[in-house]
Amino acid sequence: MELNIVHRTRYNYTKPVNLSPHYIRLRPQSRSHITLKKFDLRITPEPMSISERIDAENNHYFQVWMEPVPVKEIYIKADLTLDVERFDPFHFIIDPPIRFFQNHFHYPEVLRDLLIPYLHGYNQTYSYSSFLSGRIKGCDNSCVLFITDLLRYIFNNFTYEPKDQNVTLDSELIYQQRTGSCKELSWMLIEMLRSTGLAARFVSGYAYNPILGDGHELHGWVEVLLPGAGWIGIDPSSGLLTDEHYIPVATSFDPSLTMPITGSYTGEGNSKLRASVSISEVA
Repeated sequence: MELNIVHRTRYNYTKPVNLSPHYIRLRPQSRSHITLKKFDLRITPEPMSISERIDAENNHYFQVWMEPVPVKEIYIKADLTLDVERFDPFHFIIDPPIRFFQNHFHYPEVLRDLLIPYLHGYNQTYSYSSFLSGRIKGCDNSCVLFITDLLRYIFNNFTYEPKDQNVTLDSELIYQQRTGSCKELSWMLIEMLRSTGLAARFVSGYAYNPILGDGHELHGWVEVLLPGAGWIGIDPSSGLLTDEHYIPVATSFDPSLTMPITGSYTGEGNSKLRASVSISEVA
């Protein structure tokens, strides 16, 4: 399958502003089943310079700095073509097994220090703690059965609500309301997994899957670390393990570090963001 992805972003300012360095995360991550055939990045006004870099979590990004001239708009367009081969998300084994004791999963000692950012940060007082313990026992303390069971439960009992604004990363509130955007449901799942001892991180990227319906093209999901198998993609919005229809762009223990574009400006103007993503299969 060959896909063409066009990602457009436009910031308009009510008054001329000076742009500080911007950071653009639009280049897909390397995966065994994904071949990037074309990546064309266009920025208007033309930057003074662009430098392609890799961050602490191995994400590609472009550091962009502009001429010190006031502007009322910045327009960024990424045009990508990818070859995507079929990918079986269940084709793995766990080696060595994750042990379960004291009501938590435990990784081999060699991995623990590396995974600290992906294990910490959850709130131990959330009301779903007892719910999770019950589901783990119902899965005979198997981490794979627990993960797939939890994924299925969220998909069947929560409502996916697409939204670009007013996103809250409050897992307790999302759990109580039983509804959320892809980012909100993913963050709730991340905190649930971390509270049981499983390392999890947020993924920002693209989804091309007719099953998901409209509004998923720019998408967020979760990866959980399984020894021997590596990071396994799981999507609470669809109840699926991620296959070739998911194109990861940035991953992090903190969702704010996966934003497609970050930057700032100086001046009195206010900004307005408009963004669109189109994905089409090349015949």
